[in-house]
Amino acid sequence: MSSLRPLQPKQSDFSAPSVAGLLATARLLKTPEELQELVEGILAIRIRRVAPAASEEESSLLFRINDALPIDLENRLKELQEKHIEESLSPNEHAELLALATEIERRGVERLEALSDLAALRGVTLPELMRTLGVTAMNHG
Repeated sequence: MSSLRPLQPKQSDFSAPSVAGLLATARLLKTPEELQELVEGILAIRIRRVAPAASEEESSLLFRINDALPIDLENRLKELQEKHIEESLSPNEHAELLALATEIERRGVERLEALSDLAALRGVTLPELMRTLGVTAMNHG
């Protein structure tokens, strides 16, 4: 019995997809979880390209820096903020909004700590590192 290997397409068999094509395909994803998985995969690719020879410590810090708020929480935050503006929040929703704000603040602190640690590890200033990585401050409204 011969062992047959499945055909593997060569990279040269494909043309590079356009950003517009990738975004159009992303719009076809059906759930927030699928979109979150895509975003995390793209961030992992970005991290490898920004720091291809990163140490394990650098990689860990880069993942912490790019740890985004899950889509479902982002959507819930927007919904609660709109209700807050309309002054139609229930007491439970108000408590939920405060808890989300606390979570976002905690994530922001962790992100800043990771950025600071990475800057120190690389021997650069925090603003210089942020420019290099294309990192901006988190803004959740």
